[in-house]
Amino acid sequence: MDRSLGVDGPNSVGGDNVWFKGADGERQAIRVDSRDTHGAYAVIESVAEPDCAVPTHRHRNEEEHLLVISGRYRIAIGDQILEAPPGTRATVPRNTPHSWRNIAAEDGQLLAILTPGGFEQIIYAVKDTPPEKIRDLADRFGCDILGPPVAE
Repeated sequence: MDRSLGVDGPNSVGGDNVWFKGADGERQAIRVDSRDTHGAYAVIESVAEPDCAVPTHRHRNEEEHLLVISGRYRIAIGDQILEAPPGTRATVPRNTPHSWRNIAAEDGQLLAILTPGGFEQIIYAVKDTPPEKIRDLADRFGCDILGPPVAE
């Protein structure tokens, strides 16, 4: 079931409704590519199966703004844990460890807005990267993978 938010216009680099594999149980689509915003920001849509989670990580170059569209998430930002139903917004300051987990019994959907943009380009590169090289790839994009995801 495609629960995407829509498709950008004909001049857009991103937003062509192409889905990429993210974390185990997650698919991602670039809804606004930073190449369309002169690097100012990017928007990624994420659809996550129940219990899908991303490892704890930090971005060295950008803030990440999360908006929960559907499902329920547990979001860790530094030492703070948020229970995040639909409509929850959270900002992750640059260099702050963070993670999220879909704690709902159904798929969840969230938007990640990255400011400035650029990190979303990792989505294109990760598909051809062996699992043992993911940390190196993340490092090249200014992201440090720090440990396991936020707990159930």
